[in-house]
Amino acid sequence: MRTLLSLAGPLLMLGLLLGGCDSVGLDDAGPCPSCATDSEPSGDPTGPDGGNDGTGDDGADGDSNDGSTGGSDDDSGGEADDGSGPGGSTDDFIPVDPRQTYTLTWKDDAIDAPAVRLADYGVAPGDVVCGQAVGDFYTEPGVLASSRGYPQMTAIFSSDASLLPSDQRVRVKGAVDTADDVPTLATAIDGLDTDVAEDFDATSGCVTVPDGARYVFLAPYDAYYGDNTDAHPSGQPFGLLLKK
Repeated sequence: MRTLLSLAGPLLMLGLLLGGCDSVGLDDAGPCPSCATDSEPSGDPTGPDGGNDGTGDDGADGDSNDGSTGGSDDDSGGEADDGSGPGGSTDDFIPVDPRQTYTLTWKDDAIDAPAVRLADYGVAPGDVVCGQAVGDFYTEPGVLASSRGYPQMTAIFSSDASLLPSDQRVRVKGAVDTADDVPTLATAIDGLDTDVAEDFDATSGCVTVPDGARYVFLAPYDAYYGDNTDAHPSGQPFGLLLKK
């Protein structure tokens, strides 16, 4: 018996050590000291380490890389490439009725060429402007102007918008000379001279706007205008594509 009692104490202590915290009941004050340390989490989610894992480097870096900074880089690149910046289009189209002219006409149902104000197209004296006749017109039924081998369009600068009556050879009162002269055709009826010194070939090419010029008159190149018709009424109309 004494031997059994002497062994009871050590066995009891061994059982407590092996049982750990599983045997703690509602009446116990708390877990045993040996288990309190094991039951704590390895990291506190609200502490410094946990904060870095949840909302620290990964979150902040992700927002800054994918958000406003990255977006602003992409947006600025797009703005530089659109047509509103340097290198955007500066072309203007000036329509020309195939029946209009600033030259003398005779027994012809031509119409007066309107004065085109240069300032409306951002053009001023001293500017170099380039033009290209676009579209086409019939000089008579079945005959395209572009098929004749002649210029398709002529022009004359002027200091004012005045255009004198069609029976006068010099009709543009304020004509300002520039570039090379282009000889215009004599009238189809009676062969009257229509040529003036200040007009030039506007079919294709560049010209420097002379001092004093505020307007320009345009005309298709022909000897009789009343029967002219636009070759592409539902497509590209006849006119001047102005490049500045």
